[in-house]
Amino acid sequence: MFLNRRYAQASVAFLRAGRNREAAISDAYLLREKARSISTTASATRIQAFIMAAKAFSKCAEDSPSEQANERQTYYRAAGECYSEARDLKSAGDSYRMVEWHPAAA
Repeated sequence: MFLNRRYAQASVAFLRAGRNREAAISDAYLLREKARSISTTASATRIQAFIMAAKAFSKCAEDSPSEQANERQTYYRAAGECYSEARDLKSAGDSYRMVEWHPAAA
């Protein structure tokens, strides 16, 4: 379900299986998808939705196992993109710096 971008259903399935981290990841992707679907004319609502998604991705990055540097980078990058969409450039920059701070294994 997750690979087919059915994030809400994937989250429920992961929770039922006791895989809370994967459910949180699905939720972060769902939040980003919802934020993208909000009209650009609803500026404040859209900004708030992207900030919520960014925070969810940041939490996923923080909760990633230390040996999963690629995964952590992916979530910090997604957080940076969401913060950029929300026009929170300081937080976006902080997230992008975290990508560099946690380099992937060569």
